[in-house]
Amino acid sequence: MFISSSLVYNKLWNNYENEFYYPFLGYRKRKFDRFSDLLNISYKKKFISRLSSLNINSQKKVGIVNPGINLKSFVFLLLKNRLKFLFINNTKIFIPEFENQLSIILLELKKIFKKYSIKINFKMLEEVFRNSFKKYKKFNSHNCDIVILGSPVNISARIIAADALSKNIPVLCVDHGNETGTEDNPAWGYDEQSFCTHFLGFGSNGENAIINSTFMKPLHGKVPKYYSSNSSQIMEVYNSSKIINLPNDLINKKLVYVPNKLMGANRLGPFLSISDEDYIKWQDVILNNFPNITYKIHPKEQSNRMLNNINLVIQPLEECLDNFDVFIIDNVLSTAFANIAATNKPIIYFNIGLGNLTKEAEALIRDRVIWIDIDLTDPGDLCVKVENQRNKKCVNNYTKKFCLSNHNQTREETVLKTIQKIMV
Repeated sequence: MFISSSLVYNKLWNNYENEFYYPFLGYRKRKFDRFSDLLNISYKKKFISRLSSLNINSQKKVGIVNPGINLKSFVFLLLKNRLKFLFINNTKIFIPEFENQLSIILLELKKIFKKYSIKINFKMLEEVFRNSFKKYKKFNSHNCDIVILGSPVNISARIIAADALSKNIPVLCVDHGNETGTEDNPAWGYDEQSFCTHFLGFGSNGENAIINSTFMKPLHGKVPKYYSSNSSQIMEVYNSSKIINLPNDLINKKLVYVPNKLMGANRLGPFLSISDEDYIKWQDVILNNFPNITYKIHPKEQSNRMLNNINLVIQPLEECLDNFDVFIIDNVLSTAFANIAATNKPIIYFNIGLGNLTKEAEALIRDRVIWIDIDLTDPGDLCVKVENQRNKKCVNNYTKKFCLSNHNQTREETVLKTIQKIMV
């Protein structure tokens, strides 16, 4: 999906042909520039893994693949509970009927590219698949009783998960971010839900949101068993479901705009189809309507866009939540939104059509924010639109249901207890 959607967006917005660079499966610019970057494990992790095998008599072994938790705390809990563990960085892969599967993939890609009049060197694309398969095919296999991993978007993590599943070894996928079940996205179905037997999310409502979703179904149709956990960041911020009313004198209050990052054409799936050009024009509308606003720079922003005479803040959002009176956003499908929603501050949400919400999340988000639908071709006077909803009473039931569990365990403690339940 990433290859096809990126090429489609590039064609529609930039009229580029053959500009897509994707040398191997799992390549991510600035993160996995080389194939070897996918496989690195520190000597310290290797040493600790070996030490646990020597000093612990337990027959059970936990395979760890970048689960996105505090590894120092988690390793301490494993050692304390006498559980062997191993940091895994690679595994072998066998793809049955590889040639037939490759032919099917290329045929479907040709249909997509023909529909959108996209020209691409298919010989080059075929070589990408072949070369990647040859490299992954050389991996070794590891014997574990359970595998715990973060997002299977990482191709090597996905291979490890697939290898474990083929041997009926349980796989626990630990959700990243700080919420679960807000976004109904196809990538969630074929990534997070398709390569595990058990899933550790945030909050209790994530389970129903996944089950009732349109796009988050796993490829094989069997939904993983769901476990709920707490976001440590949200636990530090959240205090009450009561929300402060929108102040009367917005012009004299500290407003902050928290935007999405500019993504270029390399974006995943059908629900991020607002071009950077249109998004920048929309941002200018916000900045012109609220001259006293501060612009929170996205931590992953790569653009050199000039913002003259605008107050800018670059520090992490979680460190400056107390510095502002009102938050203005246009995306509720991010870690940033979950952090903001956990406060008791008013939120003005301009819905410009970014992303696709689950029904469960949308209902609670509408209660939490001042929701204003925007037509990007004619945004209108934003201040008037806000004024028309000034008297709305907001309440936050979103955080408790999508970010927090009904216990006070740390995430690492919940992961340990979940592993122990699965391995019984």
